[in-house]
Amino acid sequence: MIAVRNTGYISADKLSCYLAKLPAQEQQRILQYKRIEDRQRALLGMLTVNYMFQQYELDIDVMKWYRRDQRGRPYIEASSSWQGDFTISHAGKWIICAMTDKGRVGVDIEEIQPLDFATVFACLSREEFTLLLQQTEANRWVFFYEKWTQKEAIGKAIGTGLITPACFFTIEEVKNNWAIRHYYIDETHLACLCVNTNDLPEHVEYRDDVEIVRHWVEV
Repeated sequence: MIAVRNTGYISADKLSCYLAKLPAQEQQRILQYKRIEDRQRALLGMLTVNYMFQQYELDIDVMKWYRRDQRGRPYIEASSSWQGDFTISHAGKWIICAMTDKGRVGVDIEEIQPLDFATVFACLSREEFTLLLQQTEANRWVFFYEKWTQKEAIGKAIGTGLITPACFFTIEEVKNNWAIRHYYIDETHLACLCVNTNDLPEHVEYRDDVEIVRHWVEV
């Protein structure tokens, strides 16, 4: 799993140049975002997938075969020789990408910050909400984001997303057959990785946008 920090290296001019090299549907998707930061993150997500394929020496033209299913989940179409999976998430200045050479994988990253209780109540089951109220104030939001990132990661791994409202199920009801682990990306960003194998990394690899973009340009 790789965590890529968006430093702002991709300026508006560079973004236009790089977008011209992407599939038309991905250009359109990225340009739908109004803010430059959102466009940077969307582009970096794709380039990080390309970077990981190169690192694992997978001979697949990611930019040519990058596709999305009906729910927007990315996949590589020309992958008959590769039975793995990958997943992307982003929050703040961080883009997370995880890959497995077999099975399914899901990842989610969130910035730990207080929310109003109406939002929290809509995201947790009644049992989970009761447990949250029992937490100390210092631990309350860590507890919440641990639950929330698990639900998001499992939804991505399954490929359905959160079709069922998150408040209607608990992690215990859906986490069977999934290996789950949390990682602090920095002091305020928590990520959760979910795979249906036991192949969970001990550590997160860190990169920045400069390295990811330069690798893509040079390859």
